[in-house]
Amino acid sequence: MANIRFILICMLFLFAGFTLAQTRTVGLLETSNDVTPGYVLFSPIFSKETFLIDNCGFLVNKWENTLLPGQTSFLTKEGLLLRTARIPGSLTGGGVGGRMQLLDWDGNVTWMYDIANDSMHQHHMALPLDDGTIMAIVWKKYSREAAINKGFIPSTVPPSGIVSDMVIHFMPMGADSIRILWQWDFWDHTIQDQNPSAMDYGTISDHPELLDVNFREDPGANNAEWIHLNSLDFDPVNNLVLVSSKFHNEIYIIDRSTTTEEARGHTGGTYGKGGDFIYRWGNPRSYGKGTRDHHWLYGQHDVQFIDPGMPGAGNILLFNNGSNRTDSLYAVVEEIVPVRNSDGSFSLSAEGRYLPELPVWSYPDRPDKSFYSSRISGVQRLANGNTLICEGNKGLFREVDDNGEILWLYKNPVNNFGPAQQGAFPPNPDVFTIRRYEPGFSGFNGLILDAGEPLENGSEPGYCVILNKATETTKPGIWLQPNPASEFINVKSTEIADFKYSITDMTGKPLLSGTLFGESRIDISSLPQGCFIVTLRLNESGKISKFAFLKL
Repeated sequence: MANIRFILICMLFLFAGFTLAQTRTVGLLETSNDVTPGYVLFSPIFSKETFLIDNCGFLVNKWENTLLPGQTSFLTKEGLLLRTARIPGSLTGGGVGGRMQLLDWDGNVTWMYDIANDSMHQHHMALPLDDGTIMAIVWKKYSREAAINKGFIPSTVPPSGIVSDMVIHFMPMGADSIRILWQWDFWDHTIQDQNPSAMDYGTISDHPELLDVNFREDPGANNAEWIHLNSLDFDPVNNLVLVSSKFHNEIYIIDRSTTTEEARGHTGGTYGKGGDFIYRWGNPRSYGKGTRDHHWLYGQHDVQFIDPGMPGAGNILLFNNGSNRTDSLYAVVEEIVPVRNSDGSFSLSAEGRYLPELPVWSYPDRPDKSFYSSRISGVQRLANGNTLICEGNKGLFREVDDNGEILWLYKNPVNNFGPAQQGAFPPNPDVFTIRRYEPGFSGFNGLILDAGEPLENGSEPGYCVILNKATETTKPGIWLQPNPASEFINVKSTEIADFKYSITDMTGKPLLSGTLFGESRIDISSLPQGCFIVTLRLNESGKISKFAFLKL
């Protein structure tokens, strides 16, 4: 019955001109054949559920919880969901978490661990690594006395003291324990030039490997929070940790080859600097090597190394939110390429600033005030070179190619009131970040990824077909016959030319491909019943034509 219903829907749109009667405001807004195949994972900030959807916006899986998210959710290579959750504690601020959980496909908790006490509290991110370990960002509290002894200007230190940030690398153990493998704390890598009798006194500009405790440019409402780390990533090839400070508008790279003891100091590890920064970028004024003209990052989020095997592997990708810009408020997704010396260390300019001077790629390629999120947001480089973007405040997801063309557009329809009605403009659609997983992702092994209904209520049937940019059934000089078809489709052209063809389902999953010589036909007998997209590329000119067709 489901197949008959789907075929009738396909026929309706193939012969009725591919139009929608309703104005879509949530869920899938735009798609194309060039969207990267896969499934998108996200946790709306105001919902207790985590969703996995396909490229049509159909629900593939849902994990329910009793707690709101502590921002991030990731799938592990073993198919578990690593989710952070908000729980109360003595420390609080933007991105508060405290609980980390691993859940199986059915939502059963297989491991849980809390870091939420009087002196420490996990926040923002818990990142699963390929070896089964986890890295997490954690607040750590220091007393007012310790902060003043450290060289903080006393008037800036509240009675409650200062909250620093640290990274903990650990192995989950059993159902509710961890084994700590490595720790690193900003507190151990500081400098100050205000109090000669206090710790870490020195000349700021002589020590770009250290953080000035009195440099604060973009403080939040909680003046005890000094740094506000909001993202964390790991480069397994070079054994590097990458973190991002919203309040300092900077990113930092740390050497993970150190031991915990070396990470507290200034020597040891591959780079010989212990836990000191081996690279920083975004705001060289923070170490006395620039002016506002050199200030590039503004409240950035989801800073990450591009994964091995991806275009731009090893480069740094980030969402530059643009909060507190002095000209106008706009966001930019940027890719930067740190410059290395022959010995592998990171290069500085003649003026002492870490390179590069400018990003190598940006989206949009010029300021656009309509693209803006004052907080949260995320990015991901995909295998075909496209980039997945989460405009966090709006809950708006898009995939763009390297020319900036939007190939896929989706609006989160779920908030604290549940799924929205199609056509509505629901409040609180915020999403911290998103991730797309390819169909061949190891975590999907053994699972049946059946697509259900869209998350939103009231969407017209067949909308994914209609919204696809390739739903024409004829092109000038090229015909596809018959349509619908059961065994073969014939390709006819006014040009005597060879074509390469590929056929995908409506989510973009590749199914068939080959080469046609002049007028020819494609055997579609192996396809199941349903709607599909065929792409024809003219070998000589590279011209592309796309068609939707129905397999009976």
